[in-house]
Amino acid sequence: MRFVPVLPRVLFLALAAPALFAQAPTLDPAVVEALRGADLATDDLLAKDPSKLPADAQLYHEHLLFLASPERDGRLPGTAGMEAASRYMEEHWKKAGLLPAFADTSGKERSSWRQAFPLGKSQEIGAQSLALDGANLPLAAGKDADFVFLGLGGGAKLEKAPLVFVGYGIEKGPEEYTSFAAEDDLQGKVALVLRWEPMNEEGKSRWATGRQPWSGRIGLQARVRELAKRGVAGVLIVNTPGAADPRNAELPEPGTGGRKAVDFPVAQLSTAAAERLVAAALPKGPSLLELRKRADAGRVIEPLGTVTLAAEITEKQTIAENVGALLPGRGALAEEIVVIGAHLDHLGMGDFGSRSGPGKLHPGADDNASGSAALLLLADKLAASYRALPESEALRTIVLLAFSAEES
Repeated sequence: MRFVPVLPRVLFLALAAPALFAQAPTLDPAVVEALRGADLATDDLLAKDPSKLPADAQLYHEHLLFLASPERDGRLPGTAGMEAASRYMEEHWKKAGLLPAFADTSGKERSSWRQAFPLGKSQEIGAQSLALDGANLPLAAGKDADFVFLGLGGGAKLEKAPLVFVGYGIEKGPEEYTSFAAEDDLQGKVALVLRWEPMNEEGKSRWATGRQPWSGRIGLQARVRELAKRGVAGVLIVNTPGAADPRNAELPEPGTGGRKAVDFPVAQLSTAAAERLVAAALPKGPSLLELRKRADAGRVIEPLGTVTLAAEITEKQTIAENVGALLPGRGALAEEIVVIGAHLDHLGMGDFGSRSGPGKLHPGADDNASGSAALLLLADKLAASYRALPESEALRTIVLLAFSAEES
C-alpha cells in the first residue's frame, strides 16, 4: 500500500506524548501539568480522579486508559487487543473528520485506514508429549498442567535425545560466574535449564541491585540463543524450586515463543514436573533442589538419561497493520506533507523483549499508548483549526500514523 496522493516533500515527526505536551505553548498550562508523567503504569492512572482534570486532560486520560487497559492484552500485533486498539484509533479519527490515509488494493482510491504487512510466522501447537525414556513418568501438556511447548523448530519430533542439566545456562555473570566449562559438549543434547538466575537461601537473586527483584540476566531468549551456539537439540526450561517470585508457579500459553527464533524445540516445565523427572532419572539423588543450590554457586553439568519430545505444529503468518489518517491540505502547500507518528503496539505478555520474562502483562501506557493518545487529541485540534481558517489560506497535508510492530 502507499499514501495517496504521493507527495514530493515530507516532514516526519515521531512523538511520545510527554515530549509533545512539554513543548506545546498553545495548550493551557494546567493541561500541560496534568499530562506530565504520562509514563505512569495503568494502575496508577486508574487511581487518579479524572473529574479534577481539565477537559483536554480528561479526554487524554480516557484515550490512554482504553489503549493501556488489561483488556488490550499489551497490544501485540495480530491479537484481538491490538485490533481493538486499531479500531479505536480509526473511529476517533473518523469522528474528527479525517480521511483514511491509504489506497485500496487497486491503488487508485484512498479508502483504507490500514496498511498491512507481513511480520513473520508464529507457531500454533496442538497435541504435545514429553517423556523420559525408560521411566513411567506421564507428563501432561498445557498451561495448567506439567509442561508447555513454547516453540518447536526443526521438526515435530525429537526421539531419544540425551538430557543434561545445565544449571542456569548462563555463559557469564558477576564474579566470573559461568554455567559452563570450555570442554562441556552439548552437541545434540537437550538442555534442562533453570529459570531465573542464581539465588540465595531465601530464593532471591544474588545479583539484583536497586529496586528490581532480578538482574537483566533472567532473560530466557539470550540463554536459549547461547545454548543454540553450543549445538543443543532442545531446551527444557524449569520453573526453579524455591524461587521467591509468584510467576514461578505459572506456565505460559502454548506456542508463546512467538516467531521461530531457533531450530529446535523449547518447552517449559512446572517445578513439580521437573522434580519428578529428575527423581526418575537420578533415583539415588541429587534432587532438583540440590542441583539448583549447586548451580547457585557455579557450573553443574548432570546427565539425566534420554527424552522424547513430540508435538503437532502448524505455522501461521502474522499480519501487522499500521493505522493512518489524513487531513488534506490545500492551495500552494497541499503537496507538502507533515507525518506525525507514534507506535501503537507493545509487548503483549512479554514473550519477547521483556526483562521480566514471559507471562506478565505489559500494558504499554507510556510506550507508547501515550503517544497514540496524543495523535487522537491532535486530530481533534488540527481538524478544528483547519476548518476555522479561511478557504484562501494555504495548508499543508497532515498524516497521523499509528505504527505497528515497532517493538517486534
